[in-house]
Amino acid sequence: MKKIQLLLLLLFLYIGAYSQPLFSAIAEKDTVKAVELLKSGENINLLNSYGSTVLMQSCRYGYDTVMEKFLLQHGANPDNPRSPKGRTTLIIASAYYGGIPMVRLLLQYGADINAVTNDGVTALMMAAQSAKSDLVAYLLEHGAIAAAKDAQGKTALDYANKAQVDEYTIKSMPESKVDKAATIAILLKATGNKP
Repeated sequence: MKKIQLLLLLLFLYIGAYSQPLFSAIAEKDTVKAVELLKSGENINLLNSYGSTVLMQSCRYGYDTVMEKFLLQHGANPDNPRSPKGRTTLIIASAYYGGIPMVRLLLQYGADINAVTNDGVTALMMAAQSAKSDLVAYLLEHGAIAAAKDAQGKTALDYANKAQVDEYTIKSMPESKVDKAATIAILLKATGNKP
């Protein structure tokens, strides 16, 4: 019964997320159709019914950096609009399937590395929560603030300490090095503490 409910939920989310033509074209990696839609006036920064832009959706599901680059070259804004919770594309990429190549691309196109959600959460906190040690190090090297605190006073180190890492998490993020201990050590060093 739970499997059926999960499948129905996923189908519902898929239908809602891709009910707009541009979202469908990007999900299908059909750049020809996407260009036609953009030329006919389709808004590349439009939010879908779930509060995501097509760039956010692409980064959330880790389509590939070729698609993200295509969207950015055609005017997708990595920082605006934001999701209803105030998430930027960089925060979403850091939380889900985005690895260093995707994050590097977003930063090259002007993404704010220290942007915060409505709750004060940063991309660094999301990468730490996912225990993406390589991405945490990359974000820190490029100006992410390790001592930033969310609305509850938690830092990226707090997020790393609560990270839930299992075999599924590791396998589902092939572009990232998922390592909780390494993530904590990197953040301890960045905050001036000894690992």
